Amino acid sequence: MALADNSVEIEEINRDLLKAGEMIKIRQTMTRRFFKTVAPHWDQIKKQVLGNFDLNSIILKKISFQGGISDLGCGTGELIEQLSGRTPFKLIGIDSSPEMLEQARARLLGKTNTELRLGELEYLPMKNREIHTAVMNMVLHHISQPELPLLEAFRILEPGGRFILSDFDLHDQTRIRELMGGSWSGFEKEKIKTWLVETGFKLHHIDSFPVNQGLTINIFTAEKPKA
Repeated sequence: MALADNSVEIEEINRDLLKAGEMIKIRQTMTRRFFKTVAPHWDQIKKQVLGNFDLNSIILKKISFQGGISDLGCGTGELIEQLSGRTPFKLIGIDSSPEMLEQARARLLGKTNTELRLGELEYLPMKNREIHTAVMNMVLHHISQPELPLLEAFRILEPGGRFILSDFDLHDQTRIRELMGGSWSGFEKEKIKTWLVETGFKLHHIDSFPVNQGLTINIFTAEKPKA
């Protein structure tokens, strides 16, 4: 009787896993369609949501410029463009949207130290320990399984490398989610802190900034410990 009960339980678990996998694929497809539509207008949408808050300038101040830098979920390449004039090191932008990368290529035309790669943040097209600094700027709320990009960021960083992550604090504004897209309405600070520590990062700072629309953006600065 116990064997039969176990068999039924295993079948139910397998069905649940299958359904979860299907939902993740559906969300990924919806995200791709969303960015295909908004890519030409993405910078204006961000301005509408964030107002005059200059998030890129804050992130630039947190980068140590000791080696190569990767913008994970680079979108239209706005941050990489600003980085390109400040460092001779290689800059790698990665995004899952061909349409967003098309905008980035146009923006970065003539920038010799930049490279753009098409790929998912959950499975980065990068080698182990390839980069010194990784930035994940207002991207995590688009990812169905947020822990996976954090594991990948840890993998691609050199020991002693820096990880900078920004995203909305948890909010209940449906209109913002419609404008910016995403699987999540931001995250509680403690949730991301827990994910980072469990991944293996040493968390240095959490900075919080009130922005437009009554929203708050949290910026996490962490380090991959040296072996």
